[in-house]
Amino acid sequence: MAVDIYNLREHEYDPITVRQGAKYNGLGIEGTTYVSNLVTNNVLQYIKSVNEKHNFDALAGYSLEKYDYRTTYIEGIDFPNEEFQYIESAGTIRAASASATGPCFETPGSGNSGIITCINTFSVCRPVRTAPLNSEKNTHYGYFPSASFAWRMSEEPFIKKHLFH
Repeated sequence: MAVDIYNLREHEYDPITVRQGAKYNGLGIEGTTYVSNLVTNNVLQYIKSVNEKHNFDALAGYSLEKYDYRTTYIEGIDFPNEEFQYIESAGTIRAASASATGPCFETPGSGNSGIITCINTFSVCRPVRTAPLNSEKNTHYGYFPSASFAWRMSEEPFIKKHLFH
């Protein structure tokens, strides 16, 4: 399991003694950014051999990735004096924005999730089903059959007599 978290808070105040602050009678900016990414892959494998001739193995797994991004920005002008430097003291809110992507309380999670299964017996493997977590009404499932064949020629009597030991 891996988790990445990035959290940023920005506070800026330009007083009337600098060009940008003088233009607006004081300029204050507040901004935040929060980003998180969660990744986990879990796999379980079972292997069974019967009479040393028949092999059976099964694999089951779950994969999950969730990404969350939130940002806010607000800009205020017309501050009473240099001692009041936070947005709550601004006479006018000049600009404001906020956005979010990913799993928050109001929106379904953004990410991918999948279930993986594989059953091997006599070298046949079939993944069963996967589904993206971020699909809304049109959730898509897919079946991806596959097969493999292996021949251990070294065990054949006609090959054993020709092998160089």
